[in-house]
Amino acid sequence: MRKRLVMGAVAAVVIGVTVYFLSQPKKGTVEWHKKEYLKAADRLAVNTWKYKLKRVYRRIAKRPPPGSWDADAYRSDVKVFEQHQASLVRLGYLQEARVSLTAFSENAIPARYFGDEARRRFIAVSRGGPHVVHIIAPPSDLPKIEAAIRHVDGPIRRLDAPVSE
Repeated sequence: MRKRLVMGAVAAVVIGVTVYFLSQPKKGTVEWHKKEYLKAADRLAVNTWKYKLKRVYRRIAKRPPPGSWDADAYRSDVKVFEQHQASLVRLGYLQEARVSLTAFSENAIPARYFGDEARRRFIAVSRGGPHVVHIIAPPSDLPKIEAAIRHVDGPIRRLDAPVSE
């Protein structure tokens, strides 16, 4: 009787592990790049379960936060993040746009978009030069982001779109 229970438990674990590994996205697909992009973003934001556990332990043990910072690991995470972001652009999941500002500097534009949290994690707004904002976002969100910038800055012109005169 005990032997059957053990065999059943082992079989259930083996089946569970097999299903887990078979359900993982294939390397190089959009889903794989999305997963890796989000993992790298979490590491850059110090938002992984390992960091959270360290913070809880330090709070309970009343220890000060660590003073050291690993610059090489940070640079590595930035490189991985940018590689997966570029792959998502290449595969069409994300799209790039450069927007010229008319009234405000690029520092005056808020770098946030009030969409749902899952989609907002794939949006990047950064400086693209003097009076230029560089946006990387899902194609369906670009018009909304441009509308938010237009609301703050006034009429805008996309630099990557043809200009009609």
